[in-house]
Amino acid sequence: MKPGERLRSRRSRAARSSPRPERAVDAALDHLGALVGVDAGWVVRSATPGLARLIGRPGATAIGRSLRQLLSPASAPATLEALARAAQAPGARVVPARLVGDRPALIVPVPTPEPSAEIYLFVSDALAEPSGAATAEVFRARLLEIEQELVDATLLAAVADDLAGALDPGQLLPRLADHALRLCHAHAVGVELLDPQRGVLELAAAAELGRRPIVAPAVPADATLAGRALAGDSTIELTGEEAERQGARYAPDPDTRVRALLAVPLTAAGERLGALVFTRTAPRPFAPAEVRRAQQLAGRAATAVRNARAHAALRRQLADLREGQAEIVQAEKLAALGKLGAGAAHEINNPLAAIVGNAELLLRREPLTAAAQQRVERILEAAYRAARVIRQLLAAVRPQPLDLAPTDVAAVLREAVAARRRDLALDGIQVIDELAALPSIPADGRQLAQAFGNILDNAHDAVKAIAPGEGRTIRLESRALPGRIRLRIENAGLPITDESLPRIFDPFFTTKAVGRGAGLGLSVCQGIVSAHGGRIFAENLPAGVAIVLELPAPAAGPGPPAPA
Repeated sequence: MKPGERLRSRRSRAARSSPRPERAVDAALDHLGALVGVDAGWVVRSATPGLARLIGRPGATAIGRSLRQLLSPASAPATLEALARAAQAPGARVVPARLVGDRPALIVPVPTPEPSAEIYLFVSDALAEPSGAATAEVFRARLLEIEQELVDATLLAAVADDLAGALDPGQLLPRLADHALRLCHAHAVGVELLDPQRGVLELAAAAELGRRPIVAPAVPADATLAGRALAGDSTIELTGEEAERQGARYAPDPDTRVRALLAVPLTAAGERLGALVFTRTAPRPFAPAEVRRAQQLAGRAATAVRNARAHAALRRQLADLREGQAEIVQAEKLAALGKLGAGAAHEINNPLAAIVGNAELLLRREPLTAAAQQRVERILEAAYRAARVIRQLLAAVRPQPLDLAPTDVAAVLREAVAARRRDLALDGIQVIDELAALPSIPADGRQLAQAFGNILDNAHDAVKAIAPGEGRTIRLESRALPGRIRLRIENAGLPITDESLPRIFDPFFTTKAVGRGAGLGLSVCQGIVSAHGGRIFAENLPAGVAIVLELPAPAAGPGPPAPA
């Protein structure tokens, strides 16, 4: 054991070879008398073992019977009346009484910190013995201990109820730190949780008297006092220089000096979860009552922490299950589209080709009035739109094989913007290019250009829907990350509703007005990005929507610099 370190272990050899202090105190209590709980009708509801000695029969026989039956019949009415007055008195009052068999005794109502369904009475015959004068002080001292234990039990029960109601670790752990701070009169409290796979302790929550934030990195479990306490299932206290060194992890600023440190393990059902760590800046160790409260709090909190972690794991599994179900549904939709697409494309493309060919001949070779020409142009526009839907449908159900080559993805995106620059300018839309230099990656530039074009077309429609002069912008950003590159295309249009956001990549789902879109553009984008081993997702902005693409990138140097 290190200098300045005190071990308070529940499994120490000394504890197994000699009576525990709590048992010694209980034995002294049984020798002095008994603690009896009665309800408002003076019916006995609970009693400690010492009652058997006082009444001359097993204490269990008194449970459920009136307290009057434990008293001498002659003095019972007066005793109960005096007890009723004593129970209402602000301080503990001693009531002389005679038990069955005319045995003299003293009865003291024990104050409780909150209204309770039971009234606790301490019944003692100690002062009737020859050494009564000597035991009176012990009697009064034990009464104070009982009162404090009742206060602790009430507070811990309230804390346990509060913690049991929180199944979200994000709510539970800060509450636990706050309760621990108050119960044990600490300067700061840290809740350390063990990551068994990495063997590290993470500071999951902390509380400090000044309410300043405490942030600390994960550390190897065996390098900390909390880890040693958890490994030995022991409560350990440190003082002196070692406490100051270990306590720096829980100090909100470098000027805070920790003088005493207490680590209490968190274990539930044999599972090692972590530890509660209490710090104190005052140069005094933690009192035995504070250590006891810390241990009792840890015992109650460990179950709540275990339940919260299990609940969080179940929620993650449920989310994974839902995601898997969504992928299955998506695959079934694409399978159905595959069966439909081949036949539909053939049956629709042939009539479309005739419509487009004849309409173009009318425009080129026949003299038409202005009205007739306008109608033919509308026919062509509708036919082109239908042909585009057919192409998107085939792209969704029959993905083309990738033709991979080193590709500057940022340059492909800029080319897609350049192809639409005239239409964007006509609608007063400004493209803000903040693309950074990116490494070249193996990719199919033609298919990526198609994906970028679909995203830009959607962004164009979204921005065009807002009034001119209100910031019609499309912003392009890129970033190189470890093992991947990220491109972000933001538009300043209206955000997508929370109900629609998870569905925008589904085939045939669209937020556009009827006739403005088939709902296949983003589905095609998802197929292209997935084929490259990447991912695509959308997120709402305070004003607008961002489409984010991530593509795998091998370790390489930066690509060509972005233009000024």
